[in-house]
Amino acid sequence: FEALVAMPEYLYPIRASPLLGPVYNGKTTEKKKRKTYSHELAETCSQTDRVFQDKSSLLKLTFKDYTYPNPLQLTVKVKAEDLIDACRDMAREHIERRILFFFQQLIICYQTKLHFECIGASDQAKSVDAIAINFRGKISKLVRNAAHSSTTPRLIAYDQKQWEDFKAGNRQKPEGFVFLEGTDYYRTQQATINLIRCFNEADREIDEKWRDSCLRKKGEELLNLASQGKITPDQGISTFIKEAIIEVKKSISRLLQLKNRKNTPEVIRILHDYNIFFREIRVVDLLEMIERKT
Repeated sequence: FEALVAMPEYLYPIRASPLLGPVYNGKTTEKKKRKTYSHELAETCSQTDRVFQDKSSLLKLTFKDYTYPNPLQLTVKVKAEDLIDACRDMAREHIERRILFFFQQLIICYQTKLHFECIGASDQAKSVDAIAINFRGKISKLVRNAAHSSTTPRLIAYDQKQWEDFKAGNRQKPEGFVFLEGTDYYRTQQATINLIRCFNEADREIDEKWRDSCLRKKGEELLNLASQGKITPDQGISTFIKEAIIEVKKSISRLLQLKNRKNTPEVIRILHDYNIFFREIRVVDLLEMIERKT
């Protein structure tokens, strides 16, 4: 990226290339068309469900027709809060990764002088199979989703000058490219954790589900400020954590007024945990941890 920042002016506009990423075709990617990474091949740092001892991804290569046993006894009644509490350690890791992944993005986007748009993810690891549980005395299906840990998993990059001309009404929207698609950075941003579905619903509450739930939009704004050198990565991550706490609190307040919606108590319980996890991580601790690893 030093080479990108020092690029001679006659080489602009910055455009799609084998190194920077392919042209973005502007189409919305539907979930059913997403590229699916394999847990077995460790293509991303995606994690399968270790809470309910799911072995489907480990056995699939060897036992094609194997019927996977239910790891929970159907004679034992479970409650929603028990399931959420069982996933609490993975949920904490999910939030830690959300912060670390965004910090990585701030560093990579810093002073690139590009404009970024965040769109929906197009890649993910496979979700684990549903299992049967005895939910409050009734045999029910427990669905688990591959939840993206990144707030802004897929970035579309544009030449800054062309973007400014477009916003000024002087040209059509410029051609963008999928930023660093296919790189290790990109695969990290697509990483998921298999959690029960209500965790995915909690993520959507703070990221994108409502007009006033806009952590993803705020993340996009921070990445653009970093790209122009107006904030440093450490300033960006500090602001990101503060904004995440604000969005979590707003989501809880909103949901408390929608008590009849399905899974609302469970999602509120998860969001309360998210609030605790975001507060546990301080920027100083984050930077110290990175220093120790480097």
